[in-house]
Amino acid sequence: MDTLTPELIDTITAFCSTAQTKARWGSVNRHYYEATRRRLFQNVTITSPRQYLAFLRHLDEFEAKGYLERYVRTLDLSSYTVRGSGWSEQQAKKVIVASDLAQWITRCRFLQQIVIGDELMHVFVEPDVMRAIFTTDHPFLQVIDFTGFCDQKVTKAMADLFLQQHSTTTNKDEDKAASPLLLPALYPPQESSDDDLMEVHHWKMPPRLTQLSFHLCMALSPTLFFQPFFERLASNGNTITRLDLAHTPITNQVFTHVNPSTLTHLNLQGCRGIHCCDGLAPFLRQCTNLVELNLNMHFNGVAVGNQFCSGCLGDFLRHDLKHMRRLRVLDLGGQAHLTDGLLIQTPRQVLAGLHYLSVAYATHVTLDGAMGTLLGGMKQIEYLNVTRTSMNRNPRALLDLCARVAPQLEVIEVEDKAIGRDVVARSTTWAFSQHGRRGYYARQGVDPRFKYSQKLLLLDEQPQSPMMKYWSFSY
Repeated sequence: MDTLTPELIDTITAFCSTAQTKARWGSVNRHYYEATRRRLFQNVTITSPRQYLAFLRHLDEFEAKGYLERYVRTLDLSSYTVRGSGWSEQQAKKVIVASDLAQWITRCRFLQQIVIGDELMHVFVEPDVMRAIFTTDHPFLQVIDFTGFCDQKVTKAMADLFLQQHSTTTNKDEDKAASPLLLPALYPPQESSDDDLMEVHHWKMPPRLTQLSFHLCMALSPTLFFQPFFERLASNGNTITRLDLAHTPITNQVFTHVNPSTLTHLNLQGCRGIHCCDGLAPFLRQCTNLVELNLNMHFNGVAVGNQFCSGCLGDFLRHDLKHMRRLRVLDLGGQAHLTDGLLIQTPRQVLAGLHYLSVAYATHVTLDGAMGTLLGGMKQIEYLNVTRTSMNRNPRALLDLCARVAPQLEVIEVEDKAIGRDVVARSTTWAFSQHGRRGYYARQGVDPRFKYSQKLLLLDEQPQSPMMKYWSFSY
């Protein structure tokens, strides 16, 4: 074992599924210890106050040895929780200080992905963490994932960083326009502190930032945060490919700062402030490279967004979809104006390429109508969502049709475990299962729980964080 090269030890370490296993593998001797550091620090996931404090105590040591700067690629704080730790919520909040976390983020020079969950919202009340992300040099940062930011205090703090810069820049322009000879007393010279310079002059959007998520960030202001944020992204030349704005209060103004031709994945589920006729429809018309598009306007059976009007929905299905030749995932759930007559006009070449289709809550789509006709043309369909539609009221007919015309279909998502359970129990082809608030008919031997994520996955891999798994697969 002592003769193994560092490269071979590193390769073996890559097959260790947990940090504990990697750490034990590195405890064999000093040679193994140094060789396993890269894999051990590659993905740093903090789940409890004690773990956070332990990492913080060794922060200077890790930096001195170069572990943070050279090895850390992913910083995942989405699973941080007090549950099971024996700490009170108040104690856990005091543990994480914004300046300490900001220092940590700043030291991870090769950071590629940062994930923050709702348990750490309070840290963003202070601007230090946002500064660490957007005012320090992170040349390799590609993924920023914020989930569940719903605190108004956090919203104000995040918006203030942009607002302060805008107001300061405006004031300086006005000062330059005013003649110093005529108005010397009104414009005395002012000293600026280092903090002011940090807020105003040193903004740096990560140049490689391409994947963004603000999933369930309901409290962020569309005018004070989203608009200036995406405006700055556009001016910096960032090319956004994956964008999750589900359940945020964005307006159509955001789309003026996003390049539609570079988007491959877009989630607009439950966005209350967007309107199809006023900018959204023309924007979607230009999204010709989309692989995944979520336009679901329901959340747990409640309409939460502005519905597409029948005219825009018809134009989208008839004309716009045919230009999205790479489309594999299409979620039209909750579209009140979706009918058999509109759905059946979907181009056949688009249907033939779909792997996932949702018409959940679309009460005017029926099995005898559009779905019965179109299902046979979906040659690659693997997942069909018919939650709360008339189609799952007769599970025998639904399952028989799918077995007959769509043998490649593996999962049908439904909502009520009581409906047709006796039918499925006698079937040798299908089985019923439930995960969180979701129910499924799945082919024998197929695990449907992690087949489709409601939250847009910013990377082509399953999330390891328990909270990210919950937001993605359980509701």
